[in-house]
Amino acid sequence: MKRELVADPQIGDTPASCRKDSRGDFVTMADAIEALIARHPGITAAQISQKLFANECESERVDLICRRLIAEGRIKRCGDGTIANPFAYSPKQATRS
Repeated sequence: MKRELVADPQIGDTPASCRKDSRGDFVTMADAIEALIARHPGITAAQISQKLFANECESERVDLICRRLIAEGRIKRCGDGTIANPFAYSPKQATRS
C-alpha cells in the first residue's frame, strides 16, 4: 500500500527554513532573525522566538541559527547563557578600513 503525501493547508508550500515577510516574499529564518536583531539589539533567543513564532518553544532552533550567524560573522553574542544572564544578540559592528 503506497501512501500519498498531502500538503498541510496550514503550512502550504513554505520551506521549513523560510517564512513569508509582510510583502509576501520568502525570507530565510537566518535573514529574519538577523533583521530582528538589527532592530532590537540585545535581544535573547527566547524573545526572538516570541516575536517570530508567538511562543518560546522555538528558542532552541533560534539559538542554533544564531550560532551559525555568529560563525558567519553576521551577529555577535554577549552574556553567560544562564537563566539569570541569557545570551543576548546584537548586530556585528562594521569595521572601518
